[in-house]
Amino acid sequence: MVSILRVLFIHGVGEQTSDFAAEARQNLRVAAARRGLSLFSTQVHWAPHADRAQRAFLADVERRGSRGNITQRLVVGTLSDALMYVTNPALQKQVFQQLDEQMFLLGGRGTIIAHSLGGLIAADYLRARPEHRNVRLVTMGCNIGLFHLGLGFQPVPVLGAPGRWLNVFSRRDMLGYPLAGGKGLEHVQDFEVSVGGWFRGWTGLAHTQYWGDKNLFQNTLPRLLGL
Repeated sequence: MVSILRVLFIHGVGEQTSDFAAEARQNLRVAAARRGLSLFSTQVHWAPHADRAQRAFLADVERRGSRGNITQRLVVGTLSDALMYVTNPALQKQVFQQLDEQMFLLGGRGTIIAHSLGGLIAADYLRARPEHRNVRLVTMGCNIGLFHLGLGFQPVPVLGAPGRWLNVFSRRDMLGYPLAGGKGLEHVQDFEVSVGGWFRGWTGLAHTQYWGDKNLFQNTLPRLLGL
């Protein structure tokens, strides 16, 4: 009987297509097959909930006499995702409902792989749903520390066996940081990786490069997960 690797993907801020994790899924499928495993994956694509509110805001700004420039639209499409999530209970409820649905499909077990703000979302969810704390949590480019500074974020409790929290970060990532050793984060294990190549590393844009990194999903993560 073929064992199944169960994975749930959660994205971060910004405009996100419904196939945001396509490359990661394919690379992980290859890695699983090499180890005699079958991949079953699902995802939480929560961006559309935030996008609707952002479009309404930009339309209102335009009615007031400003069409907005590219930079303004970029800011609205990224920073406001985080602002809305942490201040809007209705948005958080919608995201949690999606998570409930997808965790049901996973049978309440497996591995959650979350990028950027998705790491905060996953931590919030696991704190609110103790029945799901036997999962493995992988955060990539995680910026929970920023929310901890400004909002008094409460980390998720220690995950139950066989669960554990792995935090993958790159020094080239301007928004992803190590977590281990922080208050309430003593149980997190940090692993430094290299993503983004020299150019994106120099510009700090490595933050956007985790999902498509072949080596990360075919080699590093399977090794860290003990597959």
